Amino acid sequence: MYIATYLEPINQLNATTAFLDVIVSLSIAAISSSGVSYIRPKILSKDNGRIILKGARHPCLEMQDRVSVIPNDVHLERGKQIFLIITGPNMGGKSTFIHSVAVIVAMAQIGSFVPCSYAEIMPVDAIMARVGAADYQCRGVSTFLAEMLETSAVLRSVTPNSLVIIDELGRGTSTYDGFGLAWAVASFLASPEVGCFGLFATHFHELTSLANYMPKRVANLRVLCNVSNTTGIAEDEESETKVTMLYKVEPGVCSCSYGLDVARLAGLPMEVIKQAEHQASKDEELESIWLKLDKKYSTIYEDELDFVHDSPAVSIANGLCPRLIAMLDHVIKEAELEKNLSINMISSTVAHLTRELLLAKPNNLPSDYLLNLVKNKLENNKKI
Repeated sequence: MYIATYLEPINQLNATTAFLDVIVSLSIAAISSSGVSYIRPKILSKDNGRIILKGARHPCLEMQDRVSVIPNDVHLERGKQIFLIITGPNMGGKSTFIHSVAVIVAMAQIGSFVPCSYAEIMPVDAIMARVGAADYQCRGVSTFLAEMLETSAVLRSVTPNSLVIIDELGRGTSTYDGFGLAWAVASFLASPEVGCFGLFATHFHELTSLANYMPKRVANLRVLCNVSNTTGIAEDEESETKVTMLYKVEPGVCSCSYGLDVARLAGLPMEVIKQAEHQASKDEELESIWLKLDKKYSTIYEDELDFVHDSPAVSIANGLCPRLIAMLDHVIKEAELEKNLSINMISSTVAHLTRELLLAKPNNLPSDYLLNLVKNKLENNKKI
């Protein structure tokens, strides 16, 4: 009863102590960093719509003992590249990279020094995140539903002055549905109507082609790694791939997630690994075609091939199976580049394949079905 009379000043004392604790902690972190000292960020007006970080490090990771943090650069700017899609191997550091950007922006906006060598930051009205994977069993919410509820909250609240980070959206459902959702969400956030600052980490490599559709808004980054093959000592011993993570981010697209190498590292039985490699190899030819096109698309036949994306056939098929029709576009364009097929011939091929997709069940088609269908149709067209 006697203590209750002092409850209000005790609460005020606790709040003041907590506030001072935060200030002292940030000050200690700024001067005791194992890497480069923290710097004072340059806060821009909202007329200067950009976030530029050089030598950015994750502050929590950097404070750990015996941990060497690789610094990375970030450049988000209206009219150039406001939305970044990050691809890279499993355990490569994609999540840490996008988290570090959000943490640094938050630190700058509360008046703290930041773990960078240089920083220009436009204040944002919100930092929104769709990261992690967890369910809520007590509430009857599955992992995927939780993911969609969080994404829905972001899409309903985002403004052009928000910072959004998304980590592997769509992994809780099928590949086709997951890719379709990832593409739609990324397109919405990067669109002129919204145009928020965004970082999107993904293993859907086809999503990187969004930069071709929005070249002045979307850019691709990749997390680097070194890949080496080790040959077995015995004659019948197979070679193994060794992946060394570099944790360095640069412009570009990562062609492989190296998930099987992580599975091998985790100790999965070799017979399981070999079976997984056999199944995964079925997609390899399609992926290689897509990657070759990604390098050529920006400079070759860009105007002539715009009709492919605008045609009614593609629009219909896109609603059925986004991932397959995206691959279809790439296969046809690559064939046009290498075989010099006429535009009418390609248009005819798109229409034919769309009818095939409408008759089939797209989500159940094996990956090589589409590739063989394209090859057969193109060969028939060449003979006409």
